[in-house]
Amino acid sequence: MRKIETSLVEGLHLPAQNKHPFGPKYQKASYASALSHCTRFRVAVDAGAHVGIFTRRMREDFDTVYAFEPEPTNFDCLCLNTPHLLNLPMGLGKERTFGRMENPKPINSGAWEFRSDPDGECAIVSLDGLQLTALDLLKMDVQGMELDILEGGEKTIVAHEPVILYETGDPLVPEWLADHGARGSPKARGKNWTR
Repeated sequence: MRKIETSLVEGLHLPAQNKHPFGPKYQKASYASALSHCTRFRVAVDAGAHVGIFTRRMREDFDTVYAFEPEPTNFDCLCLNTPHLLNLPMGLGKERTFGRMENPKPINSGAWEFRSDPDGECAIVSLDGLQLTALDLLKMDVQGMELDILEGGEKTIVAHEPVILYETGDPLVPEWLADHGARGSPKARGKNWTR
């Protein structure tokens, strides 16, 4: 792991430049609401894992957790906060591609956005490409890539019918979910969808 500067907030490693109020209680109600809809607890996917706030919760409730975080400093913090988990230094999207990460709000380490660039060092893979044998919870906080993840995971989502927790203002996301038989249940800051 690279040597990085972090700040420790209530036992949580964050990138040193972060000024956004993240902490162990961040969006706890959203996660609890999503969890209340789960009937199986085999596999959870944390897309846009950031520094592992949701990942740490998921490891308490699910047998297997896959955490995806493409931004290198966030990924290093994720590994510090969630050792011994399946942390992957890449993002999820519609298809396998490469790009770069940009942050329009440098004081918020959770605001990184993916930009397609064939010469970029950031890898993106599809959910369907993982060939998961189970998926019970899919959490997405990926700064506008939610629809890409859904489209790249359509077979997996239809086959396993996970509870989906996401944060986005894109009206196409709930439309896609409804078209695929999901029921919406807006709770707290996130939105839960079940089948």
